[in-house]
Amino acid sequence: VSLKPVSHYRLQWKSKGQNTRKKGSVWQPVFKEAWVKGKNKIAFSVGEYIGKELGEPIDGIAVELTDDTVSSLFKSQILTDGVLNWLVPHPVNFKLVWSQTEDDKADPSASPTGLYCWRAIPPTPHFIAVGMVTTTEANMPELDCIRCIPKAWAMPLRGSPVLLWDDSGTGGKRGSFWRVNRLGTLFVAEGHGAPEEGLYDLIDETFQADSGILMGNLNARLPNTPAQPTNE
Repeated sequence: VSLKPVSHYRLQWKSKGQNTRKKGSVWQPVFKEAWVKGKNKIAFSVGEYIGKELGEPIDGIAVELTDDTVSSLFKSQILTDGVLNWLVPHPVNFKLVWSQTEDDKADPSASPTGLYCWRAIPPTPHFIAVGMVTTTEANMPELDCIRCIPKAWAMPLRGSPVLLWDDSGTGGKRGSFWRVNRLGTLFVAEGHGAPEEGLYDLIDETFQADSGILMGNLNARLPNTPAQPTNE
């Protein structure tokens, strides 16, 4: 397991044209096919990223798996979809954390839609989400848009979350964007206080995929049930 800088992004939302005192933006990582699935490597998304004000993120990081039993000249027989879905599964649901639906029509370049920020719900307590995702409509994100990671790959955050944007000046429901780990992924808090729960960082920049994992834990999955968005 290693960390790999994200080199391509797609703009999801920006605060330009709104009445916020700070400038902010949210970006989705874009994975080129050759980058996502190399012969003995595969990279995947763990969340979206906060831009440098209205520009692209400068240090977004994704997670990459490498099959070190074969060279880069040969295709891995281990990194199959089945293994990925077992080791780094998709979430089973999303919870709405915060939303901003008020449009600012004074500026034609303002975001024409709202922003809905979602926290992923892992399939079992043995997995965690290390980033959040957004939509511009109230519909829940597709479950396959990100992957969760084994909790054994992570450790509780040692530092303090860093505030990158809040909605001060809008008069709407308070919300704020934070950086909490080395991946630079988006974390959203309702209100302007720092998030306090579910904050993790990866144990290292490079490590073995079986580090700290009890394989029986990964097999204890929840039943496949239809997911419904929740904002409880």
